Amino acid sequence: MVEAGPDGQARVVTHDYHYGVSDEWIQERVDEEGVEPPKVWRMSFDLPDLPNSTLRRKARALREIWEALPDNLELPQPTEDPEAFLELLGDWVEEAQVATAEQARMRTVEQSQKRQQVQAFETAMDAWIEEHGSQRLRLARERGYKVTSSYAKERAERELPETWVDTADRAAWRERVDPSYAALRFESAVVNWMEERDMPYSCVIVWLIEPPSSMAEALERESEDDPLGKDFEQQEAILISGYLDRYNVFLPVDPDERAPAPERSEEKTVF
Repeated sequence: MVEAGPDGQARVVTHDYHYGVSDEWIQERVDEEGVEPPKVWRMSFDLPDLPNSTLRRKARALREIWEALPDNLELPQPTEDPEAFLELLGDWVEEAQVATAEQARMRTVEQSQKRQQVQAFETAMDAWIEEHGSQRLRLARERGYKVTSSYAKERAERELPETWVDTADRAAWRERVDPSYAALRFESAVVNWMEERDMPYSCVIVWLIEPPSSMAEALERESEDDPLGKDFEQQEAILISGYLDRYNVFLPVDPDERAPAPERSEEKTVF
């Protein structure tokens, strides 16, 4: 005996959406009726409610695309008509796909730029280490160790003596309101010093709240050597941005708070 037929009951396919409406439509309703409608609306319909297979295929296709896009559906206005809703949804999906594709393109461009920047940084680092780096730095680089922090610190010792390089992005600071006269004079000296050497960095007086990483490391070493050594105190400092296109550098206004200049430097006290 042959038996054929469905093993179970047919299921009505329902599409359910929650969506936002535009602020422009909401304001129009306020102006016309004096009542502010809700921001979020709902549309729920069964596929059999649609009049033909073409619309049902469109509804299923839009549903699949919508589920793959960011869930921020916003339509110009609400509607109770499933066909009208599908028209509005189709316009939104088209715009969202264009925006998503543009975002993906921008991410690709940014990733490419970052790779180029990293390559340029690595090339410049290798050249500088070969010509100016310490024996330890050259040896570590030759053997493939990561030395970007040591490189930045050694190079800053030569190019920006007495500064602290924030290689770990640890420092915290805020805008300096009413800077002291000493800080203003010091800022002028720093600007003139950099202009004489064609250094393209900008600088500004800030109130340093947390020390840059190299300064924190120095304070930690001092505390190990001398338990009674000083702790970090909030202070005025010159912030030099974009050193080597990636680091913030700080130069305390107080000479006693600055980094020690290397013995090989011809200018132990620059400012």
